[in-house]
Amino acid sequence: MRYIIFSLLALNFVYLFYNLFAQESEPGVGSPPESELEVSTIQLLGENTDQDARLRQMARAIENPVLVPESQEPNCSALGPFVSVSKAQAALERIESMNYLVTLLAVDQLTGEHDFRVLIPPAASLEEAFRMLRELQSQGIDSYVISKGEEALGISLGVFLVESAARSVQEKLKKNGYQTLITQIARLEREYWIFSIQDSDLEIEDEILGLLQNEYPEIEQAQQMCL
Repeated sequence: MRYIIFSLLALNFVYLFYNLFAQESEPGVGSPPESELEVSTIQLLGENTDQDARLRQMARAIENPVLVPESQEPNCSALGPFVSVSKAQAALERIESMNYLVTLLAVDQLTGEHDFRVLIPPAASLEEAFRMLRELQSQGIDSYVISKGEEALGISLGVFLVESAARSVQEKLKKNGYQTLITQIARLEREYWIFSIQDSDLEIEDEILGLLQNEYPEIEQAQQMCL
């Protein structure tokens, strides 16, 4: 009987020793080693950094479009047109990975057509412009302060496809005591193109161009304006 009791006590000591020391030195079940966690963290940080850079590059292209003058003849080679900035950015990154020095630009071209804007002429100050804006909006008149260009601090009361619609709105506002102007806004067609930074012409090898055209059938290496 005593041997049984001593045996049980010995087993309890062994079990206690195992819980206190042995498990501390073993990694938890299902937990990756510390080195794997570090690699995963670095990968995630790298992916976030790449995504941030990608978004900044697309935003830069959208916010800084290039307007092609009607008088300028296209005489430099570029790759496009891409219908969306995201597709153009994806193609740009593939081309850059092949050691081409390239950049992405939003290119606006005049269509020869116009829209018609009804506006209250620019105010003398920002405070005056917003005072008028509050007055208009309190009457349920859809409007906003123009922030850029020759009409900055003017108040837009709508942009219309046809002049007759703009004239109709102008007459209604006149009856309410508001003197307005109608101005023309040139319609633009936007495309995205990839240009060479190094040379005036972007020359992509036929094999690479073919691979890109398989994914983006609408693009070609064509003449565009020079940077």
